[in-house]
Amino acid sequence: MMELEMAIREYMLGRPVIKIEREEEDFMGEIVDANRGIIYGQIEVSDEGKLTNIMIDIEEITDNNDISLDEYEELELEDLKEMAEEFAEEFCSGDLRYVNVQQWIGDTILVTFEQFDHQLNLPLPNSGAQVEINRQGFIVSATLNQTYYQLTYPEITVTAEQAKATLANELLLKREIEETPDKLHIVYVPKNRFTAVGVDGKVTTVFDPDAEEELPKKAIEAVTVTKSLPELLGIDSDMVFTDEEDVQTWTSPTDDSIYVRIDRSDVYETMYESVKPWDETQPELSIAELEDNAKQFLELVVGEIHTKFELEEQLEEDEPELTEEELAYFRAMEEAMAEDDEFDDDFEDEDNDFEPFRTFSFLRTVQGIPVDEYNIHVDIGTYTGHIKDCTVTRVNEAVIENFSTDDVEVSLEEANKRYIDALQLRLARAIESQDDFPIYTLVYEIIFNDGQSILEKIESNTGEFIFEDLYLED
Repeated sequence: MMELEMAIREYMLGRPVIKIEREEEDFMGEIVDANRGIIYGQIEVSDEGKLTNIMIDIEEITDNNDISLDEYEELELEDLKEMAEEFAEEFCSGDLRYVNVQQWIGDTILVTFEQFDHQLNLPLPNSGAQVEINRQGFIVSATLNQTYYQLTYPEITVTAEQAKATLANELLLKREIEETPDKLHIVYVPKNRFTAVGVDGKVTTVFDPDAEEELPKKAIEAVTVTKSLPELLGIDSDMVFTDEEDVQTWTSPTDDSIYVRIDRSDVYETMYESVKPWDETQPELSIAELEDNAKQFLELVVGEIHTKFELEEQLEEDEPELTEEELAYFRAMEEAMAEDDEFDDDFEDEDNDFEPFRTFSFLRTVQGIPVDEYNIHVDIGTYTGHIKDCTVTRVNEAVIENFSTDDVEVSLEEANKRYIDALQLRLARAIESQDDFPIYTLVYEIIFNDGQSILEKIESNTGEFIFEDLYLED
């Protein structure tokens, strides 16, 4: 552990004397000031004890030490890449090569290094390191992939040109709606940014471990309202009501930490929040009950939601299967907690008002076309069924009423043809399976501008392609 502490310290602002606090069986740990106990960041390690994630809170270091980033000059991009590479090579196993650098959060950059298929000279996605570093050369965070992998070499039966001809028969775009100050208009976006063509000539989808799972959607039937808004929010008759500057608050007469708030102070949105006691000894409500509460709430505050929204389906979460060793560990921990009076006292003193919740996502559509700006997410307490948190964007109904699909200059089919004509295909490694470790296959991936850009959208009124630049100039 001391070796890891010394190595991490070299990349921290001011090089403070640190220690890592981590239980032997835990994967997570904290980077702590060795003398004062101040937490400077977190780490995560693999089963083998290798560093897999690190986060360093530079603001915490500057706030608690006589040091400032202003004391350090901003470095050139090449110098930052070299420092990031040094960090990646020290903590990540395998032969890494630089791949790209992106502008990241605020004034930091993200430098990516990957392992390579040396036979085909292709990078292996998600095989190396992503290092976030600030302009002064100090590490902010990093993700280090420390897993084994396998390369497969399927027979390449089609060329890139033949693969592109295959895509000519595919509809790769979909319609979405964007809002300008005075109107809604249609744009075309890729249906799936992970579409590729296998080297066997078949259209496929590339697996990306970092991509969020897209849940299926379902239509909403007309909602019958049987509950009131106060009931859904958890407003009790004895709560003290105040109304100040478009913010309505109901507070418990005995505890200020128990409250319900409706905030209409923003002209564009209304925020609902409810913090109420809950009893974990009671059974959790079913998904169907929680969903019904979410629908009734939205019907009360928006109205006619069956004509305006689709609902993301909720997936039942399987109970995790624990090994005998894990079961024994948790039983031992419960017994220790039961015997620890100090633990019980600390637990009772904690604020335990943060009720577990389930989020229901209502996806706004106009004439069947998605309008992401108007999506609404409703958090429902799983024990009380109360609306815990929700922000409802106020919709300009006049703009919606004036929307028409008849004024597009470029149809979806024409935009799709232009999209396929403009895209490039290049041979790439892609993850085929990741049960125990990544297995890489070969595909032709879709790129634009030699892989330096991604397509954001195609305008329906002009046919213009709008790109996002991915990487900084090397």
